[in-house]
This record gives sequence, C-alpha cells and structure tokens, in this order.
Amino acid sequence: MSRRRFLLLLILSAIFIPLAVAPVQAQGNVLRFGGRLVALEHGRPLQTGDQYIDLVTAYDTSFKPGEDPTVNSHFALRMLGPGGATDGVLIAENFIPMPGDPDWIAVSDDLGWAGIDTTVSLLDRNSGEMVDVELHIYWWAYSSYFARNPSTQARQATVEGSITVHGPRGFTIELPNAYGTVADVFTFRQFEG
Repeated sequence: MSRRRFLLLLILSAIFIPLAVAPVQAQGNVLRFGGRLVALEHGRPLQTGDQYIDLVTAYDTSFKPGEDPTVNSHFALRMLGPGGATDGVLIAENFIPMPGDPDWIAVSDDLGWAGIDTTVSLLDRNSGEMVDVELHIYWWAYSSYFARNPSTQARQATVEGSITVHGPRGFTIELPNAYGTVADVFTFRQFEG
C-alpha cells in the first residue's frame, strides 16, 4: 500500500469512526455508582421486631444524545430501630433525592470506597412524625471485582460509620458492630441502558 493511501485511510478513519461510535454511547443511558449495606440484629431469617438496616446509595450520571451529562444522587433506606415493630422508629423510603452537591454520596472510580454524609427529614411510619436522620456511612472494598449480573460490577467491602435518628425516640447505630449480622456489603457500578 502506498504511503499516500495509508495516510488518507488513517485520516478518514479518524473522522468516521468517532461519528459511528458516538450515537451508540449516548442513548439515554445511566451509569450508577453506589454502595449497599444490610445489617440485621439477629441474622436471617428476620424475626418480627428485629432491628435492621437496608441501605443503598447511588450516584447516577445520565447520558442523553445532544445534552450534557446530568448527575444526581439518591438513596433508599429501610430500617427499624430500638423498640421493635410497634415502638421502634420505622423508616421505609425507596428513593430519597440528594439535591445540590452530589458529593454527599461519593464512590471512587475503582469502587475502592464509597460514602454518604447527610442529614434528611424522613417519615417515621410508626409514629407518623417526621424525624431527622443523619447518615455517616463509609464502605472500604477489600475484594477484586465480581459480577452480580451482566450489567453490574461490585466489590465486597467492610462498612463503618453511624446512623443517628434525632427526636424524642432518637438513637444512634454505630457500625459495623451494632448488629449480629452485616451482610450484602459491597460497592457497585451498574450500567442501565
């Protein structure tokens, strides 16, 4: 092949390959980074009245054709505090947006660590009152990557920190030693397309 043809092919490929790839990368896709924690007072199976925490944090970046990426943070929290099923603070929220600074929920690119630092008002479903819930939870990965499903990579992690519920029935849970079982502790990266 002559040098001119090779140079022409190189220039054309530099122009057309990015044009062919760009639409595939940006089709309303979401890249989600986060951390997951399940802590149970007496382990599984969960007994009526057992205290527990089920927390998922997520930091999402959405990609849409012709638009700048958008970032939002949110978390889901389900927990039952001291006092059990009737007298304990019961939080059961699936999607709690974190407006403003997305670093309130942060995850490293290599999934080596994750963290959430925030205070939000949430409904105590047992009392019907709003309570301030303060979260300072940190994940520290200790394993290599593993696949939870075809679109999710994860790393097993240890967890530390605290959850404080303010109010007349307030309490603080210090992790990792607050409960008998700490399970499903990992950082993750998930692609939804």
